[in-house]
This record gives sequence, C-alpha cells and structure tokens, in this order.
Amino acid sequence: MTNSLHTLLAVIGFGLAACAGQGVMADTPETVEDLVAMLSSGTGHHWEVDSPHGYRIIGFEGYWSNNPDWSVEAAFDGDLGNFAHPPSGGPLLWVGLDLGDGEAKRITGIRYAPRQGYEERGVGATIHGANDFDPEAFDPTPNDDPNRGDAVPLMTIEEPQPGGEWTSFDIDHEGTFRYVFYEADPAVDDSLHIDLAGIEFYGASEDQEEGEWLEVTATFVEDANQRMEAREHAANFGPEAVAPVAALFDHEDRDVYIAAMWSLRNIVHESARPREDEAEQEAAQQAMAEALSELLDADQSERVVREALYLIGLCGNEAQVPAIAEWLPHPALGDEACAALLRIPGEAGLHAMLDAVEDAEDDTAVSLIHAIAQHDAPAARERLEELAEHDDETIAGAAARALSIRDLRVDYEG
Repeated sequence: MTNSLHTLLAVIGFGLAACAGQGVMADTPETVEDLVAMLSSGTGHHWEVDSPHGYRIIGFEGYWSNNPDWSVEAAFDGDLGNFAHPPSGGPLLWVGLDLGDGEAKRITGIRYAPRQGYEERGVGATIHGANDFDPEAFDPTPNDDPNRGDAVPLMTIEEPQPGGEWTSFDIDHEGTFRYVFYEADPAVDDSLHIDLAGIEFYGASEDQEEGEWLEVTATFVEDANQRMEAREHAANFGPEAVAPVAALFDHEDRDVYIAAMWSLRNIVHESARPREDEAEQEAAQQAMAEALSELLDADQSERVVREALYLIGLCGNEAQVPAIAEWLPHPALGDEACAALLRIPGEAGLHAMLDAVEDAEDDTAVSLIHAIAQHDAPAARERLEELAEHDDETIAGAAARALSIRDLRVDYEG
C-alpha cells in the first residue's frame, strides 16, 4: 500500500513538473523570494529598465510593506507620486547608477524630489561619486565600515525641499566617476523609514563640453494570474522553499494560503519524481522530509503542522517517525499524525503508535487503535488482541471492533 502510494505521488509530481514547464509565462519565479512574493501579492511583477547607454540602477535591496513597486527602481520611474522605500528597519535608503566600465563622468548636477508629506526625510542626504566601489558589498545601515570604497561626497542636501516635485542642484567637483549615488542620512529616522520619490543625475564625459542627463527609465509591470504561475512553477524549487512557502499558510488572505498549500505540495511531489539514479532519488526525498520535519514545531500554527504531517507521510521514512509521534496526543492533530505514521514505509510508525496507546487518553487511544488496525504487520494484530482484554471498557470495545474490521479486510484482500 505504501509503495504504491509513493509510486502514485511520483507520477503526479512528474506530471506537475511537466505542466509547469509548458507555455510562455508572463513572469517566472527565479528565486524563493520571487516565489513567495508572487504567491502573496496575487500578481506577478517586474521592473523593466531602459537606458540608451546601458546604465545600471544600483541601491538597497527589498521594499517596504510588501509593495514591490517601492523598490529601488521607483526612484527612476518618473512618477513623483511613487517612491523608493527600503524594508522596515533597514537597509538604509541609497540609490544610484553604475555608468559602466570606462564610462566615468563628471557629475555636475542632480534633480531631486522627496516624497510629498515627508520632505524632512531627505535632509542630510549625500550625493557620492566613486570608482573603486562594490555596490553588492556596500552596507550603510548604519555601519561604521560600510564599504564605500573610494567614494567621495559631492554635495549634501541641507534643507527640506518641496515634496512631489523636482528641485535642481549644481555640483562643482572636477573628479570623474563610474558610480554616483544618493545616500540618506540615518539620523532623520531611528527606524530607517526613509524614502525618495525621484533622483536624476547630470554628467559629462571628459571630452564633452556640455553634459547631459544620465538617462534611465524604470517601468513597473504587473502581470496577470501570477499566483497560478507561482503554483505551477513551485516544483522548480527544493527543500529551501519549504519554510518560506509554509509561512504563507497563516496569511490573512485565504487565497494566499490556498496558493501556498498547493505550491508546497507541488514542491514535495517533485521530490518523488522518478530518477534514473536511485541514490539521487532517495537523497531528494530525504532532504525534503527533513525540511518538512522542521515545520513540526510547537510554535507553528495547526494549519502548518497539519499539512507538514500529511506531506511527510508521503515522502518521509523511519527517521521522521519520532517527530511525527510527538503529535499523537494532540487533540486536533493526533489523527493526522496517525495517518502520517501509517504511510511511512516499514514498521517504525506502527511501533510508535503501539508505544503511545498505553498512556493515551481514551479518545486518543481509540484513534490509535483504529490506526493500528490498518497495519498489516503481525505485531498490529497481537497488540489489538491484548487491548481487547483491557480493563477499560472503552479501549477494550474499540480494540475488539477494530480487530474484527481488520480481519475482514485482511480476508477480503487476501
């Protein structure tokens, strides 16, 4: 029974993976973070950046309040009603441009627009120019050693400027720079709730008498049906996606929970996909079962634990039995734990239930007895015979009925 179930799951997982690979998707999650964002937002999204000279946007990672249109690219979308805002608590807001190798320019001015209603958040911000600078390593949140490289300050915004509109500043500095960026002053908000509606840089190459605006335009694109796309592509991810996807089970939007549930099932089914290398197959299922076991924690919601028990029963082995058995006494999840143990190959699950039934409360004991009766091992029948003679009439009656049903099933199947 268990082996056939694993085979069925392998076929299902293979089919889901095949379906996920068909068609041209409006937006396909490439990372676990993409997957979670698509599942929780309901629509997929991406930023399209257009620059005639190939300039690249650099800056903070993430976005505030689960709003991807507030990421670093928002400072270059030309919409001063929108704004760039890092996640709550950091990193510190910084945004700028990488002009490219050999494309250093003298920065002669900027146009700057603070978010309307929060103009004071721009006070103290500094414009930097740099050449020996690694945007990936830069960490100004607040940090005594933020890895600014050879960055030099070009100007500082001393006073609040009108929100939601452009204010221009001239910069007088003879240096040429590959990187130019705006860095907020963390002193304006202890929680780093700092944002920026827009920034543009004006620069000139060494051979230019007149400079030009360093043109970059970012456009936020929303794609339809991305929650479904995320579900279908979830099979592309492995154990590393289990905990982040399961965290969405408690989302206030029930549709997010449903999408996350099916995504997690697709991820687990993929681990059972038939592989030519049996060792690879076993390792994939073991890694998945271990990741699911991490969800069997008392701090998790019943919804998460219930699904984890169900899925571990499909891909787990005897190593997961102790973690499952911990949930046998649970009034709401004991039946799910029994079902999971029944699906685990071998007799370790049976023996866990046999050990638990002795000290179990009546309701739990009855559930365990009926679960034990579903196991074909001789030890199951032997224990039911003992329990049928139990002093507790409830347990004895349940064992006698379960024994009769088991024998009828065995005779029918045999």
